Amino acid sequence: MKKILFLCSEFPPGPGGIGNHGFNLIKTLQQKGYQVSIITNLENATTTESQDFAKKENLEINYINREGILPLQFRRIASAFSKVSPYHYILCSGMFSLWIGGLLKLIYHKKKNIAIIHGTEVTDTNSIHQRFTKWALRKFDTIISVSKYTQEQIEPKYNKIKYEVIPNAISVADLQKYIRRGEPETTKWKGSPSLLTVGNITRRKGQQNIIKALPELIKIYPEIHYHMVGLPSKKTEFEKLAHELNVQDYITFHGKVDTQTLYTSYQCCDVFVMLSEKQPDGDVEGFGIAILEANYFGKPAIGAMGCGIEDAIDEGNTGYKVPNNNPELIAEALQKIMSNYNYYHIHAKNWALKHDWSDIAENYIKLM
Repeated sequence: MKKILFLCSEFPPGPGGIGNHGFNLIKTLQQKGYQVSIITNLENATTTESQDFAKKENLEINYINREGILPLQFRRIASAFSKVSPYHYILCSGMFSLWIGGLLKLIYHKKKNIAIIHGTEVTDTNSIHQRFTKWALRKFDTIISVSKYTQEQIEPKYNKIKYEVIPNAISVADLQKYIRRGEPETTKWKGSPSLLTVGNITRRKGQQNIIKALPELIKIYPEIHYHMVGLPSKKTEFEKLAHELNVQDYITFHGKVDTQTLYTSYQCCDVFVMLSEKQPDGDVEGFGIAILEANYFGKPAIGAMGCGIEDAIDEGNTGYKVPNNNPELIAEALQKIMSNYNYYHIHAKNWALKHDWSDIAENYIKLM
């Protein structure tokens, strides 16, 4: 049996797109006969929650707690070196995991190591981070990018390394469990149309750009409503923005929710919107997995241009890509969708089914 050591900066039960990607990839590889051991940070979850999760999912996970005598990152490095010997492959996801992968390659030359790049790792403007990341990536046998956008950020820098673009994916089998059946239409969320964004309430996720577009959207759709699901990190700031624009009655913050509520949220909205914004420190959306999740439930999407979200939308079929700061073009995209909603609904569902982890994981297996 082939063995994989997976180093990841985040992992469930804590939230996060990188963790979501890693979990689904590893579960699929495990189902296809690989033995996997995971080393990750314990973030936004208790020790008990993490242990229960690992047991429930039948995964071997070494969660590194932030609390300890020695620094967290030192303990992550020590854990990786103590475990790596029996493994055939090293998969690394997240910036510091890439650094550890580079260190491991110095000693374990014959083990195949693969870097998974989501975006921020190579767009971070911190010069020290850049130097460490550049050094580490030169030690990898293959660099996988989750979108064409992400690959374009790194390919000129590491021209002697093998590159692959393997898009993000969804677990159709898992999503199937959460489809609402036979519930009354009154469960549809407030708003005609109702818009939804899923993700941490931050400038990178771009909820502020939708709030800024609401005055224009309200002219066309007086009963529109915007729903936000995710950690309320910038809730106070965005509430203030909504009051300044006098659109506070057109938004709802739902906060962090459990899995059942999350997937019900997709089903309760009309259109998924993610107008992500690249941050001054280089933080950028690498793909936008929530768009595919929304698509699975038949929800069309409007996403930002100039980031990995572009790969998540089939332009003109599952939705539209627009500048994140242009309310007129956002309104135009929404009108196109709502005027022929059934067309986008059907194509969104079919697009999502093309991104099932069961199929996408085969690309990883071919590399290994």
